[in-house]
Amino acid sequence: MTDMCGNLDEETADAELLEGLEAAYEEKYDVHHGTPFFRVRPNVVFAWADFPTDATSWTFDEGP
Repeated sequence: MTDMCGNLDEETADAELLEGLEAAYEEKYDVHHGTPFFRVRPNVVFAWADFPTDATSWTFDEGP
């Protein structure tokens, strides 16, 4: 899949990727997710716990 954003399901992603996502989700949340998963490719991400004293950001290259 060359598109870096969008739905990930049986038609748009390989089975190995979907199985890995499902396994990671079930391990973390102890529940079956199923498809679709959603993939996003942000340009900038902001995060904070106590805004504005600890705000931070990351800027990403466009990618492959």
